[in-house]
Amino acid sequence: LFVRALQMAADIGPANVEKRVLELTATLQNRLTALGAHIVSTQEKTHRSGITLIAVDEPKQLAAELAERNIHISARGNGIRVALHFYNNTEDIDRFIDAFAELAAKARQE
Repeated sequence: LFVRALQMAADIGPANVEKRVLELTATLQNRLTALGAHIVSTQEKTHRSGITLIAVDEPKQLAAELAERNIHISARGNGIRVALHFYNNTEDIDRFIDAFAELAAKARQE
């Protein structure tokens, strides 16, 4: 499976992979900004990567709750890390944003 993924990335080409990842990251960061989330990682286009760090309360708990929904991110320090790659799509971002918004609203009510 790993070899097949590498072959797919090679077939697509590094420039196209990079373009896709940066487009997805921009979509994610725009959606997070619209929610009022605190994005810790740079939003400067010339320094973007596929990784977005978001400051949250209780990052480990949020990561666990998202994992229960089959959304896999990582708790990092005082936030969560969302890492996108070329195989992700806007539906993945929509699922994350919907769950993130719901869980953040729930946490504010508690």
